[in-house]
Order: sequence, then structure tokens, then C-alpha cells
Amino acid sequence: SGSLVLLGERWRLAWRRGDELYYRALLKLTQLREARRRPHEDLSGREVQKAAGFVEHGFALLLRQREALQAAVEHCAALDARLERLANLSARPSAPGAGGAPGEVPGEALGEAPGQPLLAPPCRATFV
Repeated sequence: SGSLVLLGERWRLAWRRGDELYYRALLKLTQLREARRRPHEDLSGREVQKAAGFVEHGFALLLRQREALQAAVEHCAALDARLERLANLSARPSAPGAGGAPGEVPGEALGEAPGQPLLAPPCRATFV
């Protein structure tokens, strides 16, 4: 359990550092867009255009990676919550041969909404 807490803290720090780098890259991209209007005289318009396109594409890749990571984190959190519910359910004492409380629908004991599958995908959140 202690190693999981340490791992979670490392992930939080890494995520925070990633956010800092993301916003720094966003600032640099904004500065590049502004500087593109008045490039240095040693650079041709074609060179400026190609370099700016390269940076814009790199930033688009960065955005896709962040979205993929966010989706993965959401799925891991949903899975962790369901595993915790299963662990709590298995820790509850039950009568031998009893399949649950009378009239209880499978899944409701795990805190799921009636009619919702146990492993339904979570809602998509966005970065702030």
C-alpha cells in the first residue's frame, strides 16, 4: 500500500511537470506565431513557413498524446473504483449459498446504476 501511495505521488508530480511544460510550449507557440509575421532577414519565407509548420504539427501531436493519456487515466480510475467495490463486496459476510440480498439486481450491490453494465466506459473529461 505504501508503494502505491509513493507511485501515485510520483505520477502526480510527473503530471504537474507535464502541465508546466505544456503551457511553456503553448507560450512558445504563441510567440512563434507572432514572430512569424516579421522573420529575421537571414531567413527566407519558405524556411519560416516550413519551420512553423513543423512546430505546429509537433504541437498537434502533443495535444493528441495528452488526450490519449487523459482517457487512459479516466479508464484506470474507473477500473480502480470498480475493483474497490468488488473488494468491498467480497469482504461482506454473506450466508452460504446466498446470491445477494432478496430482489437485488447484480451490479447494484457494487454501486452501479440499475441497467448500467458493470464495466461501462467512463464519461470523457477535458483538460482545464
